[in-house]
Amino acid sequence: MQTENEILVLVFFGILAMLVMVFAILIFVVMYHKRGAQNKLEIEKIKTIQKEELINRIYDAQEEERKRISVNLHDEVGSTLSSVNLMIGRIRLNSNEECAKLAVQAGEQLDIVMAEVRNIIQNMSPSVVERFGFYESVQEICNRISASGMMNAEIESKFEFSVSDKSLELKLYRIIQELTNNAVKHSGAKNLIIIFKENNGKFFMIVCDDGVGINTDESGKAKGLGLNNIYNQIEIIGGSFSIDNNKDGGGTNAQVILPSDKIVKTGKL
Repeated sequence: MQTENEILVLVFFGILAMLVMVFAILIFVVMYHKRGAQNKLEIEKIKTIQKEELINRIYDAQEEERKRISVNLHDEVGSTLSSVNLMIGRIRLNSNEECAKLAVQAGEQLDIVMAEVRNIIQNMSPSVVERFGFYESVQEICNRISASGMMNAEIESKFEFSVSDKSLELKLYRIIQELTNNAVKHSGAKNLIIIFKENNGKFFMIVCDDGVGINTDESGKAKGLGLNNIYNQIEIIGGSFSIDNNKDGGGTNAQVILPSDKIVKTGKL
């Protein structure tokens, strides 16, 4: 028969074995949940990368399409309109007074159409930024808006600068283009200001107008496909974007914030 001590030893080791088993089960559960959390993070990371790649592919495709259309407009439509303009000139010189007046009016309308086509080509072609750089291209946007007579547009900045990456440069130009186009089409504003400034290691790009403001959803986020594209692009390049109504008066305030290392100062104004 087993002695009392032997029974106690067996009970002790039995309890110890149970504790070890419980401890092993606990470790397994913790590791299982930890692995599940890691897998979830990895899946989210993959989804984020895939989302960024998809957005970049869409953006690149849009730029290629813009470039193709601008070339076609320049080569086909532009040359055709120029030929029509020459024919109208000949009609004006070789017609009676009434026909000559009609030819003059037709020529004036054609000049308007040709100017609009040139503006479309300039807006769509990335060569604008490639030739002049970001700052000068934005200045040209302001000049065109002011020349249209719809509103006064200007840049407010204490320094001139360039953008460190060519791909980023074009993206920022498209963002300014989208925001200013929205202001021209929908704001009813008299004045538009594009502000560039730097503060605490961050670069700010702000587009303000004194128009009617914007509509927002329940979360306070502005609606619109163009604005959604801006949110996505800025998120990918590590910045932030916000747009809301001015609190101290009418109008809209759109703000892009990027790390300062994205820009290179080229001089003071």
